[in-house]
Amino acid sequence: MGFVVVYSYLSVFGTNKQNIKHVFWPLTCCLNMLASAQYAIFMRILRNKYEMANGLFQSYMDNTRTYMQLMYPREIDRLFAELRYITNEVKTHYAANTLLFVVVTAAIFVSDVTILSCHLIYKAHAHMNKQAFFISVFRLIFFFFFVREAHNTIQSTKQTVLIAHKALSRTNNAVISKELDTFILSCWIHPIVFDVYDLFDLDYQLIQSILVAVATYTVVLVQIQLALLEHASKANSAIV
Repeated sequence: MGFVVVYSYLSVFGTNKQNIKHVFWPLTCCLNMLASAQYAIFMRILRNKYEMANGLFQSYMDNTRTYMQLMYPREIDRLFAELRYITNEVKTHYAANTLLFVVVTAAIFVSDVTILSCHLIYKAHAHMNKQAFFISVFRLIFFFFFVREAHNTIQSTKQTVLIAHKALSRTNNAVISKELDTFILSCWIHPIVFDVYDLFDLDYQLIQSILVAVATYTVVLVQIQLALLEHASKANSAIV
């Protein structure tokens, strides 16, 4: 809420603290986006690793000349356990920055809605900073692609369970079947998710939640502003 109030006040009404508006805030946003871009690159690398592991898993399942017990499924389980560990390390390392990135992006989104409504209703007092507005739009687009990277990586991890189910349906070995059951159960109990301190997941549902919240906020804000305008006009009429 503090981000919304400060950013809205600086953008709509201006301030004498020009260093905050033109230097500190854009610099903070750029550094935050840069760290988030690094996180997105790591998610892309992890997705490639999962796709390579899935391809290896699939090739061993399809290759009937390979003695399966040498790598399948025990070594496959170790491989995906390593990938899960690396994913958790990356997720933990960027958790604080991701939380700040999501909060600031949502605050900027709400602030832009506030600025736009003030510009449309109070044209004499609100001043639209077009450059800041386009930067905000770029940040929102970047936020969408950032969430999409996490979503696509999670989709790649889900392919592993599908391959394991196919392998389970093909094998007649009781030992391998038991190991596959354990592997599938482990994947379902401990799925790969890109969450932020267990507060929310980086998926399309996060974008939907933000859009719903902003839409609700916009409706309430417009209703309050229209009510204030109507009250002010009635007061002026009574004075006249």
